[in-house]
Amino acid sequence: MAPPSTSSTPPPAEALATARAAADGQDVRIGGGPTVVREFLAAGLVDHMHLVQVPIVLGRGVRLWDGLEGLEDAYDLEAVSSPQRRHSPHLHT
Repeated sequence: MAPPSTSSTPPPAEALATARAAADGQDVRIGGGPTVVREFLAAGLVDHMHLVQVPIVLGRGVRLWDGLEGLEDAYDLEAVSSPQRRHSPHLHT
């Protein structure tokens, strides 16, 4: 019989510290869905973000910006539209 499997995700600050140590001075990129991105943004751990958003059917999926009110005060936001993409926001601290 196999032991029960458990998994845990470290808090964003701990995950980033581990990634920075492994990156040896190079940039660290965070990949993931809206929940992961929201956690790092809420913790103030994002210096620069390039987000490509693909429109989906209304009322489905996880909303990225929920719970992040006031975020625009901490970042400069630039939204770029292109024929292939609806919006490609860039956040800079």
